Amino acid sequence: MTRRCFVGVLPATVMTIVILGPPGLVRLGADDAERRFLQSVEEYMTLRQQIDRHVPAIQLSDDMDSIQRAADMRLAAIQHLRARAQAGDIFNAAVVDLFRSRIQHGFATRRHGAAELIDEITAGGERWRPAEVNGRFSWRTAAATPPYVIAVLPDLPAALQYRFVGPDLVLVDITASCILDVLRGVLEIPPQRDGAQ
Repeated sequence: MTRRCFVGVLPATVMTIVILGPPGLVRLGADDAERRFLQSVEEYMTLRQQIDRHVPAIQLSDDMDSIQRAADMRLAAIQHLRARAQAGDIFNAAVVDLFRSRIQHGFATRRHGAAELIDEITAGGERWRPAEVNGRFSWRTAAATPPYVIAVLPDLPAALQYRFVGPDLVLVDITASCILDVLRGVLEIPPQRDGAQ
């Protein structure tokens, strides 16, 4: 896990002027936006440490029911302590356009990147449901996040991952299968591929 220390006071507003041009993207205020995002991640990890003291650890075992019960207890604890959580709590307003632009630029360098990802998500024939903050993440309709997407986003603690639910980027607590935040409309999906019900 990459640990970062933040010193000082963040500005009340972050400049979000975008200048597009070769070879990529330059954004004023990007460092401040990322710092705010990572600060929110660290705040969640502090909450998670509190949960760890009150729910059983998930142990590697052949007893899948036991593992599922422990994961469900962890999910319920997160949902309870984050009952008022909503989209944008971690993917803050300053970082939304930054992440969206970086991801779309990354996919644009691949000929069929976004289409292939959606095909992989729907390969089992099951349609994804719209992602909801504090909702359960379905691994059945998940695909590995492409490395060129991970490369353009800030590093996360080992317990968290970036994943896609249809066109949306989500932040997932992997041991609880809990969706912590949702960044809507990152991928452009033709209507016939839209699996939301």
